[in-house]
Amino acid sequence: MNSRIEGLIKEGYRVASGLTAFSPYPRGTIAMQALVFKSLDPEVDLTHFFHGTLNVAVARRWRMVKPWKALPQVKWADTHPPEDFYFMRCRVLCSNMSITGYIYYPSPETKTVHFQDSSTLEIVAPKIEGIKYGDRVKIEIDRREMEIETNSCST
Repeated sequence: MNSRIEGLIKEGYRVASGLTAFSPYPRGTIAMQALVFKSLDPEVDLTHFFHGTLNVAVARRWRMVKPWKALPQVKWADTHPPEDFYFMRCRVLCSNMSITGYIYYPSPETKTVHFQDSSTLEIVAPKIEGIKYGDRVKIEIDRREMEIETNSCST
């Protein structure tokens, strides 16, 4: 039931990791959200993952089918309203490694800033040593959780 799609690692806003100079979240959003997510659902444990996202540009649009986990109306910061978060399981395949993680999807209907285009997958996973912008990776997904469109789109 798995599908694979190729993509390129691209730079994101660097807010999830807190590495941008103008982030209102110096520790990054993932570090802040990880404990909240775990308190709402212990299976959504990002505490041992890299506190940032791996942004993968794929030449296809995607859509959720039945996410592995959904966390609605999560209040993780006082600076904006609650958000809905969805997680789909995945594996990142690169440099003869296979790393298990999650596609992290804050719903655009509840998110107020830093939107990703529809052909970018944001992935939370353990730190992948040596990976850099421009690297080509494969992402393995469960088709029961999400689908990749067969027609390409421009990114």
